[in-house]
Amino acid sequence: MLAAPVERESATVVASRILMMGTDGGDVEVPVTIYRPVDKADHWRCEYEIGWPDRRKNFAAHGIDAVQALLLAAQMVGVELYSSEAHEAGRLKWDEPGGGYGFPLSYGVRDLYQGRDRQL
Repeated sequence: MLAAPVERESATVVASRILMMGTDGGDVEVPVTIYRPVDKADHWRCEYEIGWPDRRKNFAAHGIDAVQALLLAAQMVGVELYSSEAHEAGRLKWDEPGGGYGFPLSYGVRDLYQGRDRQL
């Protein structure tokens, strides 16, 4: 299912990670937050947020059940990170430059993996 910009329905955090992004003024935090999936009666919705220094991006993944919605949200975070300008410029890192971000990617884009993420 596709992601769409959202306003948060759930405030319960189930996972979070702080990435670092190099800027002219030094490294800044890029928090990634995944919220508890919410039952929408005919599907589940899992919201996530990436706190880029110049903007916060709020999106949601939708799945048949909570597990699928959560997995899709994690994969969508991975795609967002690996397709970002910060990644392309080599300015984004988790614990070491080029080491990956620890988020899964779907089969069609796994060639984007770097570092330890290749073992996911």
